[in-house]
Amino acid sequence: NELILHRMFDEEGLPAIKYIFAPLIVNGEYFGIYALEQHFEKILLEANNFKEGPIVKLSEENFWSRRAQVKDIDTKLLNKVSYYQTEADVFKKNKTINNPILLKQFKNAAQLLNGFYEEKLNTSEAFELISLAKYFAISDLMNMSHGSYWQNMRFYFDPVLTKLIPIGFDGYHGEEQSELKELS
Repeated sequence: NELILHRMFDEEGLPAIKYIFAPLIVNGEYFGIYALEQHFEKILLEANNFKEGPIVKLSEENFWSRRAQVKDIDTKLLNKVSYYQTEADVFKKNKTINNPILLKQFKNAAQLLNGFYEEKLNTSEAFELISLAKYFAISDLMNMSHGSYWQNMRFYFDPVLTKLIPIGFDGYHGEEQSELKELS
């Protein structure tokens, strides 16, 4: 289902990662077919006809470090606590920091993401709304909301629009919707 999800994002003009299936063979031993997905970098943007700009997310550092420290931690509680102790982070950090244009764009992107996260900016001030609506509509249609959890969201900062645009990622197919269960 994830392959279809990414193709739908692409069809609707959203930044979409390349997602392919390939056989995994290590030292001549066949391990089956694996899904390979593209990482968050300049080539992803270029392949989707977007100008170069930073790709940002909310940092998951607190979540993963606490989870590693405590083996029997309540993941839902940890998720809530970590959400309130995060801030914008960028992919390809060294490249971004060493490029004055990308660094300025990242600072703008971080202001938008942090401003929205801290409830200082409304949705239309931080995000390109048509893209955001398409992203959530496709995710809902495919019942793949896992990619919409705060720690899985990825955003491209469009330097022309100066808004954040979601990038589809981690489209794990979740449980059936409760409404659908009731109908069947």
